[in-house]
Amino acid sequence: MKISPSKVRAARARAMLSQDEVAEAVGTSGFSVYRWEHGDNPVGIRSGAARKLHEVLGVPPGSLMTAEEPGPLAQAPGPGLQLEVMYLASAEHRRAALEAATAEDRERYAATIKRVVNDVWSSLSDWEAVAADTTKTAREREVARGQLARIWQHLSRLAILRVEVVGGEEELPQEELAGFVRSHASVLGA
Repeated sequence: MKISPSKVRAARARAMLSQDEVAEAVGTSGFSVYRWEHGDNPVGIRSGAARKLHEVLGVPPGSLMTAEEPGPLAQAPGPGLQLEVMYLASAEHRRAALEAATAEDRERYAATIKRVVNDVWSSLSDWEAVAADTTKTAREREVARGQLARIWQHLSRLAILRVEVVGGEEELPQEELAGFVRSHASVLGA
């Protein structure tokens, strides 16, 4: 897998993390992060480190990959409706994959989305606590607000994927979500 140095630099800047913070969170050396960001050409990276890097920087899987070699995370979905692949696939590819999938595959895919939504949802309170904690530095609170914004983007994307697979069978709790957003607007910086 190859990552784009400019994409890594930009994502780290948006996440407001130092190279050392990224290295520690990914479980690698500061030199590796430097190399990922300053390579003259696309830089090779292990798939496990690539997944962790995307997670730490709060970007969708595959988004740091080079255009020449997007890697397996950005390819059109194949059998089995893998969430990482469907997350990045075009609406046309997702539609085709859902039509070709068995009912059992669609059911497993919907359950995976629901599990991920629940996991992501549970992380909100931790970030909200940091964003609202006046004993934290302004930078820490700003990073937390940025992470909250990325989490909401991620939840929105997952909601779209879930609606695509379950259709009109299930209604998303829009009132509940709207109430939650209104009650937490100050933390989100709105």
